[in-house]
Amino acid sequence: MLFKILSMDHIDDWTRTVYLSVGLSLLLFLLMYWLAYQKALAGIFLQVIIFLVISFSLGFGTIFQCNCSLDSSQPQTFKAKVLKMDANNSGKGSSYFLTLSPWGAKTQANRVDVNLNLYHQLNVGDSVQIHYWPGLLHIPWYSVSPIALTATPQPEAQ
Repeated sequence: MLFKILSMDHIDDWTRTVYLSVGLSLLLFLLMYWLAYQKALAGIFLQVIIFLVISFSLGFGTIFQCNCSLDSSQPQTFKAKVLKMDANNSGKGSSYFLTLSPWGAKTQANRVDVNLNLYHQLNVGDSVQIHYWPGLLHIPWYSVSPIALTATPQPEAQ
């Protein structure tokens, strides 16, 4: 579920994200563990598990938010065609996917998840814009949007 929530902005380098998240999580874990250790030694295994889950969630979310929300750089813009559209409706919810033609450094078609609104705006063969940012923490990320149609100027009536 966490990845679905975060998927409206797509991370292009998960390795760096995970390394930074684990590092921050470890620091948060050690701080919480030290504070709890001062209180009691009973149930230490359960405390460790709970602290690890909380620490990783906080670490991952913080890295993701800092990288994307605080990135003030100008994005590169690429164009791709929608090759395929598919939806996955399960008991846990619905997911919507586009398979896009190669763009930027991508040499093969790639499948991205999108929100319902964008999914219903597009058809196979349509073009989309990919806005690609380097990321504040140097973890590239991108978002997909429809290409705005410009109205053709109509001749003025006499």
